[in-house]
Amino acid sequence: MLKVDLHIHTKYSFDSKSSIEEIIEKAIERKLDAVAITDHNSYEGCLQIKQIELPKNLIIIPGIELRTKEGDILLLNTMHRFEKGLSLFKVLEVAQKFRIITIAPHPFAITQPGIKDFIKLEEINAVEVINGRDFFGRANYKALKAAQGYKKIGIACSDAHSADDVGNVYTLVEAEQSIASILNSIIGGKIKIPEQFLPSKFWSKLGF
Repeated sequence: MLKVDLHIHTKYSFDSKSSIEEIIEKAIERKLDAVAITDHNSYEGCLQIKQIELPKNLIIIPGIELRTKEGDILLLNTMHRFEKGLSLFKVLEVAQKFRIITIAPHPFAITQPGIKDFIKLEEINAVEVINGRDFFGRANYKALKAAQGYKKIGIACSDAHSADDVGNVYTLVEAEQSIASILNSIIGGKIKIPEQFLPSKFWSKLGF
């Protein structure tokens, strides 16, 4: 199975300072097979990929973390330019039209705008049930339980805002080494979240 981290920020996100070269170096060090570059409302990090020589053993998926009126949404394998201030529903409509993969990041995070129970929408391909920046695990636990309740595919991502965090959390994907195969496997649920990333059962004891 491939080790895949689908939520990574470069210095072109306002809250990250890492270059694409530093991210690639760390991804190789952590033996990742694929990463997705998903800067906040920007494709600048993805555009930098075209300016450098890429390693043959690492797949880089272009994407974006787009802010909608209802919360953030990850859009993968796209460079489509979206207007600012769109609703989640309009973005999903465009994503359907252009066959863009949609993932709901940190849906129940307190410090980041998630789309919460809109993860139930049919147009959402997967839910980030494990976000590497949820240090206490409560939001991840809520996301995991909600995804299970809505019968949604759950994935784990680092949400790295520095190169050191790349690959700290990842998903195992049963796929060939191509963007199309990886994304098709995610949609088809051919994935596994390593047990060490799953949230503590402590939260269930508290009634969450």
